[in-house]
Amino acid sequence: MTPPAQPGHPGARPHLPGVRLPAHLLLVFGCALLGLLAHTSPARAQALGWEVFTITNHVQTVRDAPPKEYVRRMDERGQNVVTPGLGLYYDFRLETPQWVFTEIRPAFGIMQDSIAHWSGFVGVMWRWVMYGDEDFEASLQIGPGLIFRETWRRVPGYNPDNPFDESDHFMPGYEYKFLPIGDVDLLWRLSPRTQFVWSIVPGIPYVIVHSLGLRHAM
Repeated sequence: MTPPAQPGHPGARPHLPGVRLPAHLLLVFGCALLGLLAHTSPARAQALGWEVFTITNHVQTVRDAPPKEYVRRMDERGQNVVTPGLGLYYDFRLETPQWVFTEIRPAFGIMQDSIAHWSGFVGVMWRWVMYGDEDFEASLQIGPGLIFRETWRRVPGYNPDNPFDESDHFMPGYEYKFLPIGDVDLLWRLSPRTQFVWSIVPGIPYVIVHSLGLRHAM
């Protein structure tokens, strides 16, 4: 998709107001979807997890917006930004393992991005436990998903160095992309049924997103 001309320049695309997605309604929808899957999936519910998004590390040297727009930046250049949010997921044990994957994970998350716009994702990922013992576990999750964010195209100095699309018909007012998503979980056991989770989303070459949370066996 060819990026539209920037506002204020000749040929700039008129902005259609669209519909703003209330963040709390997205969260309710995500919780309801996960609850429905937990009761209807032919696979057995294995664990419920929730995570709090904490920090986003920007990898690329050319940013989508000037550092001054990164309102929760932790350094002068906006390399590291506080991006609060919440993620939820269910892990289901597959009846028959698929290659190295033994579980499947529907997941949903919503957060405030680097310029404090609402953003989020929804997806289904396969889970591979790469290493595990009584105290520690490392797993990889990967699968198809949708990522979205309130459009940055009205931000002064916006430089669209990213894969996002935008439409006047699908999620108007938001940038979005269907693409493979995934993360790496490092888990420490707190009790026989509960693990502390540090989750890392390697959104290379753009960002690395960190979250902390708990995973509770059903």
